[in-house]
Amino acid sequence: MEIDPVVHRFAEDHFGLPRINVFHEDGRAFVEKTKEKWDYILHDVFTGGTVPAHLFTKEMWKSVKAALAEHGVLTVVCSFVVL
Repeated sequence: MEIDPVVHRFAEDHFGLPRINVFHEDGRAFVEKTKEKWDYILHDVFTGGTVPAHLFTKEMWKSVKAALAEHGVLTVVCSFVVL
C-alpha cells in the first residue's frame, strides 16, 4: 500500500523493492473496506512535520484490528521531521 505511485516507483528503481502488486490509495480507506484478513500490516507514516490525523484515530485502529488475521502482526513506524 502506497498512496503515491511516484514513491512506489522510486522505491522499486532505487531501493530494490520487488516488483509486487501494490495498491495506490489511502491506507485508512483500504483497511476500512477490505474483506480480507492480513497476516502482516505495516503502518509506516513518514511526514514532513505534521501528523496525518486520520491515520491515528480510534476508528482507524479498530479498522486495522478488524483487518488483521487472528495471529496477525501489526508494525507501526512513525518518522517525523522537526525543523
